[in-house]
Formats: sequence, structure tokens, C-alpha cells
Amino acid sequence: MNSACAVRRAGLAAGAFLLLVVGMGSPAVQARTSGEDTGDGTVAAALAAAPVPGGFATWGDLMSMQNTLNAAAEKIQKAAAATRGSGYASVVAAPENRELLVYWQGRVPASVQRVIDEQNRSVPVRVLPARYNQEQLLAQVQRLGANGAIGEAAPRADGSGIDARWAKGRSQAQSLDAQSLLTTASVDVRVDTAAGEVEMTPFAGHCADGASWCREDDTAPYYAGARTGNCTVGWPMHVQGTTSLLSAAHCAGLGETVFDGGGDPMGLVVNDNQRADTLIINARGAGRMWDGGWQNSSYTKPIAGASFSNVGNWLCTSGASSGVLCNIQVKANNLSVGSAYPLVKAEQVDHTSAAGHGDSGGPVFELTSANAKVLAKGTITAGDVNTKVACTGEMWTGRECAWRIYYADTSQALARYSAIPVVDGPQQGLTADAKK
Repeated sequence: MNSACAVRRAGLAAGAFLLLVVGMGSPAVQARTSGEDTGDGTVAAALAAAPVPGGFATWGDLMSMQNTLNAAAEKIQKAAAATRGSGYASVVAAPENRELLVYWQGRVPASVQRVIDEQNRSVPVRVLPARYNQEQLLAQVQRLGANGAIGEAAPRADGSGIDARWAKGRSQAQSLDAQSLLTTASVDVRVDTAAGEVEMTPFAGHCADGASWCREDDTAPYYAGARTGNCTVGWPMHVQGTTSLLSAAHCAGLGETVFDGGGDPMGLVVNDNQRADTLIINARGAGRMWDGGWQNSSYTKPIAGASFSNVGNWLCTSGASSGVLCNIQVKANNLSVGSAYPLVKAEQVDHTSAAGHGDSGGPVFELTSANAKVLAKGTITAGDVNTKVACTGEMWTGRECAWRIYYADTSQALARYSAIPVVDGPQQGLTADAKK
């Protein structure tokens, strides 16, 4: 680990009470003792092993409903954002509900109601009352996150207030300043002591089969989910007409060179946002994501686009050290975790691994209805130390994994950088890139 990375990660730990262990060794790949990988590790294999929730016959049926709900939610959210003084609080797009729940404070404006009515023709949409709107909730989430005693602050999906957790080592009795912060909040805040104090661990080789490129040693244009020196490639995106790669800000610093899994230089970090935990690598990317286990050259999936992480969404991850892991559900969005904001919280529902060390920056994704393509949802930031479980995929001494993870939403990152995702196939006005 170079000294600049060590200092930066230690600084984030102080602000967010995180145990920041991203990877090992120098930017070039260090030899590791690998564990056995069972099966091909693809999305299809992962989903075949998990029961389909909500009474759906197949995961494809569930994803078809989820895709429809998210598409309707996006149109309603855009209409709400265009309305001054909007009462919009949140949506819940859990496919097992078979309807979109929209939480709204006060009366829905006619312009938004028209959009809701339009969406109601393709999917049931139910508007429910919210105590607070999103603007009120997010202002208090950021206020709480700025206080070192609050480790996590998440707006409730029904708009009724905020759920919070103490930071590591900061109990209610020890933190009178936090007591005052809670009592003076302009929205209802409840501290969940049963969930434990917040402490997180960010999840910061040549091809085993002799292939020219693979997940563990990719080449340009890089696929999402490929290994970097100590983390994982996130999503390829077009920024001002040039392809770049999205990943996690705690993996490298501005101006640093990022290396691939074989130790070859990929490109420089040209933009980073430490608070949101995102960065841009000036390297070519293609519209595909590595599927399968951590060590393979056979399985990839095309990227179809990106969509926001609505509460209730079912997702998978594709970290370079864990491979593909599924049966993960969004529990909260737009939350603060220490000084980091905005993040998404998601949980593997069977309490097996959702991600682990080496997966930082890697893809969080949703499947399209036929399970043939992926939609970018996020880039992995960290796991909750209170939820540590056995790891899958690559093994080395000290590697940790968790069933509760936090990640940066990719649709928000794309907006932040005025970018669009690189997709598989032609994009109007843009030049496609492919491996030679």
C-alpha cells in the first residue's frame, strides 16, 4: 500500500469510523493464496440456487416487474423534481408488492398527478401520505452525518422520519452533543440501538486459463467488474465524448495511476469525490460486465443502461475478488454513513456474503427482464462490520466480507459527472470500443 493511500484511508476512517482495509501490497498484484471456487459462479448459477421471492415463477418474471416499476418511478421522480416545493418523499419499488408505492407530503400537484395516472396504465401506482418531504429528510440526514457521534442516518422509505445508528464507540450516554442534535432535529429521528454501532470495512494475477484477458487480468477497453491493483473496475461511462471508468474514491487518489490485475497501468484518476466515494479513471471501457466467479475469462454480460436504486429493488454484485453474488435487496437510499453521503444500504437476505475486501468500486447491478443484460445500479463502497460472514471467491489471510453493504448509486454519479453509461452496441453520436 503506498503512503498516500494509507493516509487518505486513515482520514476517512477518522471521519466515518470505518476500518478501511481495501487491498494488500503495492499497485502491482501481490501473490495471494486462492480458495476453491465452486461452479461457474455466473448470475444464472447464483439465482438458480436462490428461491424466487414474492411468488414469482422465475427470477426473470421478478426482474420484469422490477424493471417496469423502476421505469415508472423514474418518470414520477423527474416530474417531482421539476415541481417547485415538491412534496415528494420516496418510492418503494419492491416487485413482490406488484405495485409502485409513492410517498407524498400534502397534495400531489396536477402536473405530477398526470404522470402518475399515465404510469398507472402499465403498473399499479398507489400514492400514500408522508409526514415529511425528501428535501426536509435529506437536509437532516446530512446534518446528522456531519456529527461524529452518528454513524448512519437513513431516511425512512415511507417519509415518516430518519433511522439512525451510533458510530463506533459513541453510545447515547457518552454523547451529550448528539443528544442535543437529535432533540433539535426538525424531523422524527429514532436511534436503533439493537442494530449495533456502525463500523464498516471498505472492500478495497494473470489469467489462470492462459486467456489473453480475463476478470483477474483484463485489457483495454476494460469491462465492469475487472480487477484493479487492490479494488474493482466500476462502470464504463462516456464523459464529454470520451470513455472513462467509474470506481470508488477510497481506492486511489487524484492524479494517481491505477493498475490492472496484471500490474499494467490503466490510466490516471482525473476526478474524485471523497464524500460520495466515486472517482473517474482516464481509461477506455466497453459496454460489458464480467459475470461468473473471480477467476474466469468465459462469462460476461452486456450493459443496457443505468437506473436509480429504489427501496425494495433486488440486485447482485460483481466484485473482482468475490465474483457474482445475488439475492441482495435495497433497504435505504440517500443515507449518510459517517461523513460519506449519499449512499445506498443493501442486504443479502439470507445473510451470506454480499461483497468483501477487493470488491470496492465494483458493480452493483440489476438484471433486465430476460436476465440477459444488466443495468448499472452502483459501485461498492463498504460492508458493515457487524454483519461479517464467510467470504466467497478469492481467499487471503485477513479478508473480510459482509451481508450488509453500502454503495454509491451510479445514476447519481452519472449526473454528478454529466456522463452517460457505455452500453453494449451502437450509441448515437458515440464511437463503440471493443477488444481486439
